[in-house]
Amino acid sequence: KDSDVDSRVYGVDSMILVLGYMGFPVPDGEAEANAQFNYMWPDAVTVTQTHKAHMLVTIMGEGSIEEKGKLYTKAITTLCRLENTLGVYANEVVHEPKMFVAMSEIMKDGSLPIFNLVWFGLGRSEDGVSAYTCGLNCFGKDEIEIINSSKQPSELRDMLINIADYVISQDVY
Repeated sequence: KDSDVDSRVYGVDSMILVLGYMGFPVPDGEAEANAQFNYMWPDAVTVTQTHKAHMLVTIMGEGSIEEKGKLYTKAITTLCRLENTLGVYANEVVHEPKMFVAMSEIMKDGSLPIFNLVWFGLGRSEDGVSAYTCGLNCFGKDEIEIINSSKQPSELRDMLINIADYVISQDVY
């Protein structure tokens, strides 16, 4: 139905912010399936299963990738402060709203909100711990993956964060 879909378009500096409301869940159980990958939010799947609608957030226009990333984060952070927001489905994982808001605080000092824009995933197998990024492609960079490391998960994640930050900040190809 037409009443199930609504959109708003806003001009912000040289960028365009598009908000699209979809009055139905993310199709095919996609959000629920990807919620399981958030190792920092134990209730991600249970909470995500209750969602009844979703919003699409898009940034277009002339701004730099960093400016677009900051506007995107500000828009999502604002939505996270709404009482009915259950989660943020981005970069193939569902984020907890209060965590997304907390991670966006870094922008107050002008820093790029890397944790809002790139997911640092972890997995364990018999051969070790693996880590990966999801979101570097938005910066025009290849995603990074470390497979079967003997390092502790937190150490591996920290190393991946440092590499990703370097790749973005120094525009490494």
